[in-house]
Amino acid sequence: MGARLAYYYFEQPTGKSLKEIIIDNFVPFPAWYLNMCKESLLEFDEEYGPAHLKQCLENAKYLQTDFNQLDQQFIDQFTKELLGGDNYLKENGMDLKLFGPLMGTGRYISSTELVKRTGNVDFLTLWNYLIEGRSLKNDAPFLRDDYDIKVGFLKVQEHRKLKNYIESYFGTYETIREKYWTNLEKKQDASARAEANGGLYWLFGNKHDPISTGLECMLQALNEINEKDVEIVTFID
Repeated sequence: MGARLAYYYFEQPTGKSLKEIIIDNFVPFPAWYLNMCKESLLEFDEEYGPAHLKQCLENAKYLQTDFNQLDQQFIDQFTKELLGGDNYLKENGMDLKLFGPLMGTGRYISSTELVKRTGNVDFLTLWNYLIEGRSLKNDAPFLRDDYDIKVGFLKVQEHRKLKNYIESYFGTYETIREKYWTNLEKKQDASARAEANGGLYWLFGNKHDPISTGLECMLQALNEINEKDVEIVTFID
């Protein structure tokens, strides 16, 4: 299976940014994580997670350093491992909710070109934060090991701004399809709807990939979360 982009938000805790959640867990997460590393070696004779992160977590003084003094590799690895630790999140009252469409990253390529053509640097920056990843360290591109997961995020006002940009330049979810789908793609959609007879239907495939697919997926997610005062978090695997 190819790389996919997934959208999440924290239903619990409420009112906290991703950065605040990461900092809040600087103390409890290392003990849980290092125990997982130990169990992995005992049970499977395998290392658990990045060696660099493990070395940092074993150094208690490292975690007492001011956040801005920590190196990006550590921050990005800590962020990815914390967000990916489903059991840890549940055990500590955190609820990371999956929402919106789950699509391959290839579906966003043509739409990225459309965004670039607007010439709006801020628009492209916000767009790329979600599909390319974003570090909590100075908003730099997210660092990952080889084929590991990247994490992106947008603050509340940022994802509302991104929604406004998309609608200002390209239209609403419905009008984007009318404007950018070819006649053949519209016919395929109408035919699939008719065959489904009011039920669910699946259109996306190798023969149906409108250039606006990424915009539609992004806008679907943004519409779903627009009224919530929460940050968007993305996993790009």
